[in-house]
Formats: sequence, structure tokens, C-alpha cells
Amino acid sequence: MRPAKSTRSELLWIRRGGAALLACLGLASLAGAAPEQGPWREAFEAGGLRGAEVQLSADRPRKAGRYRLPAFDRLWDDWRRLPPAAERAADAVLGARSLAELARCGTAFLTTQSTGWPTPDRGLLRGPAALKGRGPAALVSAIEALGALDTAEQSALRRACATVPEEVALTAAELLRAVPPAVAARERALRPVGIPPQELFWPALNLALSAKRSPGADALLAKLDQAALLRGAEPLAAALDAAGARLAGIAALRTATFAFSWETPLGWIVLSGAGSQHHSNRTHLLLLDTSGDDQYDAGGGNCHGDHPVSLLLDLAGDDRYFSVGSGDFGVGLLGYGFHLDLAGDDRYRGLNISQGCGVAGVGLLMDREGRDHYQARKHSQGAATLGLGVLADARGDDRWDARDQSQGYGGVLGVGVLADRSGDDRYVLDDEEITRPSPQTKEHNTSLGQGAGFGYRAHGFAGGLGLLADAKGDDRYSCGVFGQGTAYWYALGFLVDREGDDRYGGVWYVQGSAAHYAAAVLVDGAGNDRYRALLHQAQGTGHDYSLGVLLERSGDDDYQARGSAQGGGLWNGIGALADLSGKDVYRSGGYGLGTVGAARAEHTCFGLFNDRGGQSEFPRRGHAEPGQRWKKPGKAKGHLGMGSTRP
Repeated sequence: MRPAKSTRSELLWIRRGGAALLACLGLASLAGAAPEQGPWREAFEAGGLRGAEVQLSADRPRKAGRYRLPAFDRLWDDWRRLPPAAERAADAVLGARSLAELARCGTAFLTTQSTGWPTPDRGLLRGPAALKGRGPAALVSAIEALGALDTAEQSALRRACATVPEEVALTAAELLRAVPPAVAARERALRPVGIPPQELFWPALNLALSAKRSPGADALLAKLDQAALLRGAEPLAAALDAAGARLAGIAALRTATFAFSWETPLGWIVLSGAGSQHHSNRTHLLLLDTSGDDQYDAGGGNCHGDHPVSLLLDLAGDDRYFSVGSGDFGVGLLGYGFHLDLAGDDRYRGLNISQGCGVAGVGLLMDREGRDHYQARKHSQGAATLGLGVLADARGDDRWDARDQSQGYGGVLGVGVLADRSGDDRYVLDDEEITRPSPQTKEHNTSLGQGAGFGYRAHGFAGGLGLLADAKGDDRYSCGVFGQGTAYWYALGFLVDREGDDRYGGVWYVQGSAAHYAAAVLVDGAGNDRYRALLHQAQGTGHDYSLGVLLERSGDDDYQARGSAQGGGLWNGIGALADLSGKDVYRSGGYGLGTVGAARAEHTCFGLFNDRGGQSEFPRRGHAEPGQRWKKPGKAKGHLGMGSTRP
């Protein structure tokens, strides 16, 4: 059986991949993105200052926040770098056409090097000896390499492999051949920790979900060789990409019926063909299904400390991925969990640690086509703590539902990414059923998502990077407290939506706002957008040595917020809002629109507002009017609000 010619969409996918790699190559120097002057120039002029003078105080407290990401300090030192850095990051992940490219982008975010990539360990790429034979014989050889078999088991394995179509067997064998190098990388990463992997499972899980400290969690943070862990991800992801590309073009597999299952020391290998299959809750090493509307209880994720690798590949069908526990569908928990779905209107349902999540590991989920619905509870849908978690959806009108720490969430030493390339999408972090009431207001949940970085202040642990990137479509975003480009405690939060008539709705610390030594940005590229913040500190607000930026590049937009908002600085933070074109409407209360509030006298505090539309509407009772510039000093030297409404 020979593979058919690739479809036009597949060829485009592969061809465009080169552009994504070039974009990723610039991300290792993410913080080196040049400061952007244009959006803020008129506000700088209104305050009589240059951009370099509008910064947080150089002598601000810096000693807290252990385990910061390499990019954090340069961005914290010059807030003008935030929008280009966020857009650069978003363009890279949106341009990635494969799991391997997503892994490479995440490596760039997490690397300690200022340029280039971590030097590959070529020993990890060699793998075991060359496969013996083709098709079923190759599959037998690959499975035998995973663990010794007695004579009876060898005979049973040969009989079982003989039922598998040749191309499927050979593809599975090549995937299995990529596993030992990844296992070796994982072992190398965990060895310095000095604690057996099975004893680290719960400390890692607790660190991600509840900030519970233990000797195991502290050892992971201090001693995990994250570079080795990341190096093991890309070759394994590339093998899964190649498997999908190879089998997708074989038309005969859509009707071929076969079933194979075999237990190995690293988990079950399950290969199945046409028909609606029910894949039960097992410890899977490899789960490959060629067609049919299938239901999965588990797969593509690590479910305990002795389970280093799990791969899931589904070629077609309207599938149901309904996890009965935690750790499924693109979850790397102390290892690697990769999930690739090529086509179909799919439904994903999980609890915690699900759907593109990394916890002391690398978790990747890519769904290339279909109208999909994702449901989870916590630390899911592009979330990571001490690792990399990415969920990428290429095409379709999708819906994302979760409660908190999801949809682009970065915990301690983590990079969490949700990337959606097209479709009219709806992103929801539940704020109706109040199950995690916020300290700011008990009537709303703490969301921590949709581009949120979060650190544990009580322990002094810095947060990571949370990124939500959406390329196009009329999208809807809703959350409670902390969401939509937000960050807390030495963390970074990015939300970038390139085009579409979008709607943003949240409560407090939302829409390009940050609190307590953090930096966050929301960039919207085009479309007639609406922003709603029910309470305080939103739409470009920085609080307590934090940076909060909202940049709107074009469209007729409508903003509504209360309290310190829309370019407000509070307690020595910097808040900035710029809208570069369109007929806009602003509604606000309290202090905002380029003003500063309470702050410590010894350090700077700035609020900036710039609207270039020329025909915008402003609150009747306020200092902002069309065609004006203003400078509003605070109560101490270096405290200044400034703004411009000139076209």
C-alpha cells in the first residue's frame, strides 16, 4: 500500500512551516524586541517626557520572585517592549504548523540563552539500532526493543502484528523508535532531583494546583534539568507529526478494519481502524486510530510517575475525548504527552491538568480541523507549571470552557499557550457558579486565564508566561477576576487577537492589567471591538510596581470600566492605553484615562492614554475631550498622568 499524494491543505501546512520556524528563531531573545514609541508618542509629548523617562523606578524592590523567566526583567525594565514582544510571541505560535514547531517555540520562551536555541544533544537523536524489516516485522522489532519477551510472547506478538496494515505498522514502529531517546532525556532531567519519579508525581501536581510545598516540589524547582527535558520534546513531537502526515494521505485506511493491542513496560500500544471505537482508561504509550467517531477515556498524557511518554494520533472522525481523571489529552506530567487530531468536529472534556498542559514536563495538543468544544476545570487548555503546555487549534468555530488557570496560563517556571488560527471562537472562564471566590470580590471567581501569568507570593516563587493568541474571527472572551492579558508576582501575561469584531468581558485585573511586580499586555489588531470591565483596575492598568498595557491598532471600539482604568497607574505602577484609529467610545468612573492614583512618594508612577481617532466620545464629567492633551501631576514628584486625544 503506497501513500496517496498529499492534499492541498496538507501541502500548504508543510510549506508554511518554514515561516513559523523563522518566527520562532527570534523568540529566544523575546525581551530584546525593540521598544515601540509610536503608540505612545503623543502622550509622552503631553507629559513633556521622553519614553525612556517613563519607567518604573530603577531602585524599586527586586529581590523577591525566585525562578523568574529569562525574559521577565528586560520587559519589566522597559514596558514599551511589551506589545512587540507579545505580538512576536503570538505570531510564532500561530505560525507553527506542527507539534515540533510548537515545542521549539516553547523552548525559546523558557531557554536561559539570549539568542539561538539550546544546543541539541545528538545522542538523544540516535535512538536504538535500525529497524529490522518493514511493516509488521518492523513493529515487532520496535516493541521487542522496549522490553525482553519470552518465546511464547514473541510468537503471540508476531501473530498480532501480522493483522496490522503495512503502512500503519511501519509508522507505529517509527513512532516507537522515537520513544527511548525521549525516555532518556526525561531520566536525565529528573536525575539531579534525586527523588524517584513515582515519589514526585503528587508534589508536582500539588505545586501546580494549590501551591503546596514539599521537599519533592522544592527539589523539582531547584534541581530539575529543564533544558534536558525540553531537548527531549522536539524529536518526539516531530515523529508524531511525520506519522500524521504519512497516514493522512492513505485513502484505504478510511475503511480498513483492524485492531491491535499490546502491553509494554511503558504502557499499552493500541492501533485501530475503521469503526467507532471505545478506547478505555489505560496507561497508553501509543494510541493510533485511523477513522471513525471514537470515544477516548484516556490517552496522550502521563497518568503516574512511572509513565514517561504517551502519544495519541487520530486521523479522522467526530471524536469524544472524555477523561475520567486528570492527566489526559496532551499532558506532560513528569514526562511527555502529545496528542494530534487531524480532522473532525471533536469534543474534549476533562477535569484538572488536561488538554495541552505541562507540569514538570511537556504537553502538546493540536487539533487541525473541525468545530470543536473543549471543557475542563483547572490548569488546562494551554497551561504549565515548571514546563511547557500548548493547545493549538487550526480551523473551525470553537468553544473553550474552564474555570481557572486555563486558556493560556503560566505558573512557576511554566509557559502555557493557547493558539487558535481561525474561526469565530468563544473563550469562557466560568464566573457564574462561584466555586473559587476572589479575594477582591467574593461575588466573582478568580480566573487566572486567557493570557495570565501567576506566581506564588507567599513562597516568593515568580510566575511564568501565559499566552492566548487568536489570529482571526469574531471572538468572545469572558472571565472573572484576573484574565485577558493579566499577571501577578513576577509573571508575564499576553493576549493577542489579530483581527475580528471581538468582545471582552471581565471584572477586575483584566484586559491588559497587572498587580504586584508583574507585566501584562492585551493587543488587538483590527476590528470593531467592545471592552467591558465590571469593577476596577482594567484596560491598561499597572498596580504596585506592575505594568499593564492595552494596545488597540484599528477599528471603532467601545470601552467601559470603573475605578483605575484605561491608562491608569496605581501604587507606583505604569498603566497605558493606546487606540490608534477609529471612532471610539470611552466610559469610565473614578480615576483613569491617563491619570495616577495613590502611590509611594519615593518611586515613580505613570498613567498614559492616547486616542488618535479624532472623533471619539469621552465621559461628560472628566478631563478628556476630543483634540486635547493633558498633564495631571500626582501627589509626589515622578507621579504623572498624561494623555492625548489628537488625531
